[in-house]
Amino acid sequence: MKKTAVILLSSTAIIVFTVVVAILCFRLYYHHDNSDVGNVEIVIGDKGKGVDIEQLLPISDEEAKKMNYYKFDVKNNGNIDSRYQVLIEEVELRDKKGYRKSELLSRNQLRYELKLDGKVIASDDMSEIKNNIIDERIIPVSKTNKYQLKVWIPQSANNTNWRGKYYRYKVNIQAVSEENK
Repeated sequence: MKKTAVILLSSTAIIVFTVVVAILCFRLYYHHDNSDVGNVEIVIGDKGKGVDIEQLLPISDEEAKKMNYYKFDVKNNGNIDSRYQVLIEEVELRDKKGYRKSELLSRNQLRYELKLDGKVIASDDMSEIKNNIIDERIIPVSKTNKYQLKVWIPQSANNTNWRGKYYRYKVNIQAVSEENK
C-alpha cells in the first residue's frame, strides 16, 4: 500500500511539474504580437448618407458662424491608443434627377471649419485640403473625440459660377497603421 501511494504521489508530482514547466516555457518564448488591438469607431448622425449643400448663396464668414454644424464622434474601442485620419469626400448625386458631376461645386468655391471638442482646429478654403484629410491624430483608449464640421460658399466665390450647383460630402474615418505613417 505504501508503494502504491508513493508511486501515485510521484506520478502526480511529475505531471504537475511538467505542466508548470510547459506553461512557463510557453509564456517565456511565445510572443503574441496581435494582442494589442486598435479599434476606432465613428458615430455619424446621418448613417453615412452624406451632407447636401444645395441652393446656398455666398455668405460672409460672420454669417457662416450662425450655420449649423454637421456633428460626428470618433471613439477608441480598442485596448491601445490609435492613430486615425478624418477624411472629407465628395459624393456625386446620381440618384437625384437632373444632377450631374458638372453641377458639383468646386472646392475652390467652398470654405470649411472643423471643431474638435468645441475648439476650432481648422478653418480654411477647401482647396487647401490635401488627400481629403481634414484632421489626423492619436486617440487614447476609451476616449471620444466630438467633431463639428460646416461647409459653405464664401462671398469670395460670388464672382464664380456657383448658381444652380450643389456640393455633397461624406465624412470617413481611416485608421493609420504604423506602416502607413
